[in-house]
Amino acid sequence: MHLRAGDARDQVVAVGDAIADLLLYLADAHGVAAAQKASEHGQLHFHGDWIAAGRAWGPEDP
Repeated sequence: MHLRAGDARDQVVAVGDAIADLLLYLADAHGVAAAQKASEHGQLHFHGDWIAAGRAWGPEDP
């Protein structure tokens, strides 16, 4: 897939697909529970890193 720098929708879809592929790989290798745990951990880690960087969380997002 070719991504255009200014096309946020393409970027969102590509990243979402990549995350899904990683979770499917993990589920195949270690089970669905491992993939669910990784997904939850990723969400928490992303949120924590976002806040720690001093970025606003919520409707103020760019």
